[in-house]
Amino acid sequence: QTGLVWGGIILDTSNQTSINDTLITGASVGMQIKSSGDVLISHSTVKDTTSRSLYVESSASDQVVTLSDVHIDSPGSDAIYAQSFQGSLALFNSTITNASGYGIYVYSYSYYNRQSQILLQNNVFSMLE
Repeated sequence: QTGLVWGGIILDTSNQTSINDTLITGASVGMQIKSSGDVLISHSTVKDTTSRSLYVESSASDQVVTLSDVHIDSPGSDAIYAQSFQGSLALFNSTITNASGYGIYVYSYSYYNRQSQILLQNNVFSMLE
């Protein structure tokens, strides 16, 4: 999808979700996912967003959000923003380039319930000053 005004993929679900082989360019928000089910995003590119490239809300402590071979280029602000996050985030073989905001920002669901796990493996980050 290219040249979008608001969002490339907006998803609000409790189901397990897979997003594969997707290109999103020129959207305000590349992907906005609110889910209590596991999420897998693989072999996808999000570039030239005017705001966040990937926005995730997690509402289940046993949820896993996995990004594999995901490439984010030139986000307008944060590349990956995880809000109200209770689950685990895994990022494999991915790149974040030309980010003007946070590369990855994870805000735990509750001050007293900070059990989120973050796994980063074989990634490349190239940030702007």
